[in-house]
Amino acid sequence: MVDRYNFTEQRVGFYYNEDPACREEFNLKKKLRYIGFYHGESEPDILTVDQDFINLKQMMFTLHTGIVKGTPRWGQRAYSALYDLH
Repeated sequence: MVDRYNFTEQRVGFYYNEDPACREEFNLKKKLRYIGFYHGESEPDILTVDQDFINLKQMMFTLHTGIVKGTPRWGQRAYSALYDLH
């Protein structure tokens, strides 16, 4: 939710999804928990909870770089992805 208050362009929505058909569509296992980033690229970035390295900085980096790749333009988000999050 921190993203909503940082950027005035390329806003992001946060949603919770338990739809079994969605898991099937992306070949996700039923018993694992995931965080998915859908950002305009052909394939989403999906992190597996308790398996992938996940902290706030990593999540913000994944969010920013995915959006910048999906909608390429120089702005606040691209600057943050390059200079704040490295």
